[in-house]
Amino acid sequence: MGYSLALIPLAVVAALGVPALASAQPGTCNNPAGLQTAGATSDGAIDWLAISATNGNATPTPNGQQPSGTYCGVDTSGVGTGFGYVWAMSGNGLVRIDPSTNETVGYAATVSGAQWAAQAGNYLWVSTPDRATGFTSAGVAKVRVPAPTSKKYTSGVSSIIKVSGSTVWVGNSDYRVVQKVSASNGKVLLSFPVTNQPRNLALAGSALWVLSTYPNHAVRAYSTSSGKALTGSMALAGGPFGLVASGGAMWVFTQTFIYKFSTSNYKQLARYAQALPPGSNIFNGRAIAAGLGGIWMLSQGCELYRFNTSRHSVDLKTTTGGQCGSGSSAMVLTSGSLWTNRLGGSPFPAGHAVVRSTPVG
Repeated sequence: MGYSLALIPLAVVAALGVPALASAQPGTCNNPAGLQTAGATSDGAIDWLAISATNGNATPTPNGQQPSGTYCGVDTSGVGTGFGYVWAMSGNGLVRIDPSTNETVGYAATVSGAQWAAQAGNYLWVSTPDRATGFTSAGVAKVRVPAPTSKKYTSGVSSIIKVSGSTVWVGNSDYRVVQKVSASNGKVLLSFPVTNQPRNLALAGSALWVLSTYPNHAVRAYSTSSGKALTGSMALAGGPFGLVASGGAMWVFTQTFIYKFSTSNYKQLARYAQALPPGSNIFNGRAIAAGLGGIWMLSQGCELYRFNTSRHSVDLKTTTGGQCGSGSSAMVLTSGSLWTNRLGGSPFPAGHAVVRSTPVG
C-alpha cells in the first residue's frame, strides 16, 4: 500500500472521540509557564490542515477554512520523542504532547537553546548549547553530561543527540567533540575530536557518521567502539543540512546534491541533483527523517518533500503552513506521523505550534 500525506482534520478527530483542541483567541496567548504539570489540558499543540492524498495540494475543510488548535508560546525550537510522548522545546521549557489525544499534558522548565530530544534508558536526553541533560518522564532534570575539557570554539550551535540502545551520542559543536555517554548515569564512556563543527549525526552498524558545516562541508565515519576515524573527511558540494541511514545506505543531503554512501565500505555510490524548492526557499539544517515511503525533508517555507530512494527523485511535495525559519526547524517520525516544529511571527494571536502530518491511503 502506498502512502501519501495528510494532516488529520478536526472532523476526523471528533469522529474518533478525540477531544477537540481549543484555539487561542486574538489578543490572548496560552503562557507555557501556566500549563499544568499533570493531567490533560485544553491547550492544543497541533495545527490541523487537510492535505490532498494524491498531489499534496491543500484541500478545504467543510467550512472552507483551516481549523486550528495551536499551542501558543515563544518560538518552538525543536521536537523530540520519548516515554510515549512528543516533546516540543519552546523557549526555556519542554512541552509534553500526548500523541493519542493530540493535547499538551504538561510543561517543565529547562535551559534555553534546546533543539534535540530523544529517549535512551530512563531519561529523555535533551540538547543544550554545549552539552546534554537527562530528564525524567515528568520533565525533571536529573543528569547533566559534563562538557568537554578541550578547546572551546563557541559555535552558537546546540549539541546534537542521537541514541542507540543504552548509549547516547552527543555531537558537541562548541568543542568539536563527540561524546559516547551511558544512558543510565550520564557518564562519558568515550570522547574523541572531530575535524569540523558537527551539525548532524547518524548511526549505521558499528559506525557513527558526522556531518559538518564549518569550517568545511564534509562527512566522516567513526568507529562506535574506539572513536577512530574510519574514513577521511569527505568533502561535500553545497551547504549540508541532513544525513540519514536508509535501505542499507547513508544518504547525505546538501543544498546542491544528494549523496549516497555505502555503510559497509564507506565509499560514495552515487550523487543526484538536489530538487530545491523554488526561489530562495532552501531546506532546513536539521529537519530530515526516513520512513513513510521515503526520506522526508522540510524547507524553510515549511514545505515537506519526500525523496524516493528507488527512483532517486522527489515524488511528493506538500506544506505544513506557517514559518520554519533558517535552519531552526526539526522533524521526528513517531506514532505513524511526522512531527515538525513551527515558528510564528508573533504570539498575538497564537503563532507557534507543532504540526502533525499523518499518512493516509
